Amino acid sequence: MVVETNRNAAQVLNTMRLNRSSRLKKWTSTNIDEMKKFLGLVLYMGLVRMPEISDYWSSKMLYRNLVAGRVMSRNRFQLLLRFWHFNNNENMDQEGRLSKLLPLISHLNECFKRKKSPGKELVVDESMVPFRGRLLFKQYLPNKTHKYGIKIFKICDTTGYTYKIKVY
Repeated sequence: MVVETNRNAAQVLNTMRLNRSSRLKKWTSTNIDEMKKFLGLVLYMGLVRMPEISDYWSSKMLYRNLVAGRVMSRNRFQLLLRFWHFNNNENMDQEGRLSKLLPLISHLNECFKRKKSPGKELVVDESMVPFRGRLLFKQYLPNKTHKYGIKIFKICDTTGYTYKIKVY
Protein backbone atom coordinates (compact mmCIF):
# COMPACT_ATOMS: atom_id res chain seq x y z
CA MET A 1 0.00 0.00 0.00
CA VAL A 2 2.85 2.40 0.85
CA VAL A 3 4.73 1.56 -2.36
CA GLU A 4 1.64 1.90 -4.54
CA THR A 5 0.53 5.15 -2.89
CA ASN A 6 3.97 6.66 -3.50
CA ARG A 7 4.00 5.31 -7.07
CA ASN A 8 0.51 6.67 -7.77
CA ALA A 9 1.50 10.10 -6.46
CA ALA A 10 4.56 10.13 -8.73
CA GLN A 11 2.51 9.01 -11.75
CA VAL A 12 -0.21 11.60 -11.16
CA LEU A 13 2.16 14.46 -10.39
CA ASN A 14 4.25 13.70 -13.51
CA THR A 15 1.18 13.98 -15.75
CA MET A 16 -0.38 17.10 -14.20
CA ARG A 17 0.47 20.74 -14.76
CA LEU A 18 0.24 22.27 -11.31
CA ASN A 19 0.11 25.95 -10.49
CA ARG A 20 2.54 27.36 -7.94
CA SER A 21 0.06 27.35 -5.05
CA SER A 22 -1.23 23.80 -5.55
CA ARG A 23 -1.32 21.67 -2.39
CA LEU A 24 -0.31 18.68 -4.50
CA LYS A 25 3.16 20.21 -4.84
CA LYS A 26 3.66 19.64 -1.12
CA TRP A 27 3.58 15.85 -1.57
CA THR A 28 6.39 13.90 0.07
CA SER A 29 6.68 10.12 0.02
CA THR A 30 4.87 8.30 2.79
CA ASN A 31 6.11 5.41 4.94
CA ILE A 32 4.66 2.54 6.97
CA ASP A 33 4.32 4.52 10.21
CA GLU A 34 2.48 7.37 8.52
CA MET A 35 0.23 4.95 6.61
CA LYS A 36 -0.72 3.25 9.90
CA LYS A 37 -1.71 6.64 11.31
CA PHE A 38 -3.67 7.40 8.15
CA LEU A 39 -5.54 4.08 8.33
CA GLY A 40 -6.21 4.65 12.02
CA LEU A 41 -7.82 7.99 11.18
CA VAL A 42 -9.88 6.40 8.39
CA LEU A 43 -11.19 3.79 10.86
CA TYR A 44 -11.82 6.49 13.48
CA MET A 45 -13.80 8.52 10.93
CA GLY A 46 -15.95 5.46 10.29
CA LEU A 47 -16.85 5.35 13.98
CA VAL A 48 -17.14 9.08 14.73
CA ARG A 49 -19.17 10.59 11.89
CA MET A 50 -18.92 14.24 10.90
CA PRO A 51 -20.47 16.03 7.91
CA GLU A 52 -17.16 16.85 6.18
CA ILE A 53 -13.64 15.45 6.43
CA SER A 54 -12.28 18.90 7.30
CA ASP A 55 -14.59 18.97 10.37
CA TYR A 56 -12.26 16.49 12.12
CA TRP A 57 -9.69 19.31 12.27
CA SER A 58 -12.20 22.10 12.98
CA SER A 59 -11.67 24.48 15.88
CA LYS A 60 -15.41 25.28 16.05
CA MET A 61 -16.95 24.24 19.35
CA LEU A 62 -19.60 22.11 17.60
CA TYR A 63 -17.01 19.91 15.91
CA ARG A 64 -14.04 20.36 18.21
CA ASN A 65 -12.12 17.15 17.86
CA LEU A 66 -8.55 16.85 19.05
CA VAL A 67 -7.82 13.31 17.82
CA ALA A 68 -7.20 13.97 14.13
CA GLY A 69 -5.03 17.04 14.65
CA ARG A 70 -2.77 15.16 17.02
CA VAL A 71 -2.22 12.37 14.51
CA MET A 72 -1.52 14.43 11.34
CA SER A 73 -2.43 17.69 9.65
CA ARG A 74 -5.60 18.00 7.60
CA ASN A 75 -3.64 18.84 4.45
CA ARG A 76 -1.41 15.77 4.81
CA PHE A 77 -4.42 13.52 5.40
CA GLN A 78 -6.11 14.89 2.28
CA LEU A 79 -2.95 14.36 0.22
CA LEU A 80 -2.69 10.75 1.39
CA LEU A 81 -6.39 10.22 0.67
CA ARG A 82 -5.94 11.70 -2.81
CA PHE A 83 -3.08 9.34 -3.72
CA TRP A 84 -4.08 6.26 -1.66
CA HIS A 85 -3.60 3.22 -3.90
CA PHE A 86 -3.37 -0.57 -3.74
CA ASN A 87 -2.23 -1.49 -7.26
CA ASN A 88 0.01 -0.07 -9.98
CA ASN A 89 -2.05 1.76 -12.63
CA GLU A 90 0.27 0.55 -15.39
CA ASN A 91 -0.14 -3.15 -14.54
CA MET A 92 -3.88 -3.24 -14.04
CA ASP A 93 -6.15 -5.35 -16.18
CA GLN A 94 -8.38 -2.85 -17.97
CA GLU A 95 -11.28 -5.30 -18.10
CA GLY A 96 -11.25 -6.31 -14.44
CA ARG A 97 -13.65 -4.15 -12.50
CA LEU A 98 -11.88 -4.98 -9.23
CA SER A 99 -8.32 -4.66 -10.47
CA LYS A 100 -7.59 -1.67 -8.22
CA LEU A 101 -8.71 -3.56 -5.10
CA LEU A 102 -7.54 -7.11 -5.84
CA PRO A 103 -4.28 -6.81 -3.87
CA LEU A 104 -6.22 -5.59 -0.82
CA ILE A 105 -8.88 -8.30 -1.08
CA SER A 106 -6.22 -11.00 -1.57
CA HIS A 107 -4.25 -9.73 1.43
CA LEU A 108 -7.36 -9.69 3.63
CA ASN A 109 -8.27 -13.25 2.61
CA GLU A 110 -4.72 -14.42 3.41
CA CYS A 111 -4.88 -12.76 6.83
CA PHE A 112 -8.28 -14.33 7.56
CA LYS A 113 -6.90 -17.76 6.64
CA ARG A 114 -3.76 -17.41 8.79
CA LYS A 115 -5.54 -16.30 11.96
CA LYS A 116 -8.09 -19.08 12.38
CA SER A 117 -8.90 -22.48 10.91
CA PRO A 118 -12.51 -23.08 9.89
CA GLY A 119 -14.71 -25.30 12.01
CA LYS A 120 -17.35 -27.74 10.82
CA GLU A 121 -20.25 -25.30 10.61
CA LEU A 122 -19.82 -22.62 7.96
CA VAL A 123 -22.26 -20.32 6.23
CA VAL A 124 -22.16 -18.15 3.11
CA ASP A 125 -23.33 -14.68 4.08
CA GLU A 126 -24.41 -11.96 1.68
CA SER A 127 -23.51 -8.48 2.92
CA MET A 128 -23.86 -4.96 1.59
CA VAL A 129 -21.09 -2.44 2.20
CA PRO A 130 -22.83 0.96 2.05
CA PHE A 131 -21.58 3.10 -0.85
CA ARG A 132 -23.31 5.83 -2.85
CA GLY A 133 -20.44 7.03 -5.04
CA ARG A 134 -19.74 6.20 -8.67
CA LEU A 135 -18.83 2.58 -9.21
CA LEU A 136 -19.47 0.12 -12.03
CA PHE A 137 -20.34 -2.74 -9.71
CA LYS A 138 -22.51 -0.84 -7.21
CA GLN A 139 -25.70 -2.72 -6.37
CA TYR A 140 -29.22 -1.50 -5.59
CA LEU A 141 -31.19 -3.73 -3.23
CA PRO A 142 -34.49 -2.06 -2.25
CA ASN A 143 -35.20 -4.43 0.66
CA LYS A 144 -31.90 -3.79 2.46
CA THR A 145 -31.25 -1.15 5.14
CA HIS A 146 -28.45 0.23 2.97
CA LYS A 147 -30.04 0.19 -0.47
CA TYR A 148 -26.91 1.17 -2.44
CA GLY A 149 -23.52 -0.38 -2.01
CA ILE A 150 -21.04 -3.08 -2.81
CA LYS A 151 -22.38 -6.60 -2.45
CA ILE A 152 -19.96 -9.09 -0.96
CA PHE A 153 -20.23 -12.76 -0.13
CA LYS A 154 -18.45 -14.01 2.98
CA ILE A 155 -17.69 -17.46 4.33
CA CYS A 156 -18.25 -17.22 8.09
CA ASP A 157 -18.49 -19.53 11.09
CA THR A 158 -21.03 -19.53 13.91
CA THR A 159 -19.09 -16.83 15.80
CA GLY A 160 -19.27 -14.49 12.81
CA TYR A 161 -15.56 -14.80 11.98
CA THR A 162 -14.97 -14.22 8.26
CA TYR A 163 -12.71 -16.72 6.45
CA LYS A 164 -13.02 -15.35 2.93
CA ILE A 165 -14.68 -12.49 1.08
CA LYS A 166 -15.64 -12.19 -2.57
CA VAL A 167 -16.99 -9.02 -4.15
CA TYR A 168 -19.99 -9.64 -6.38
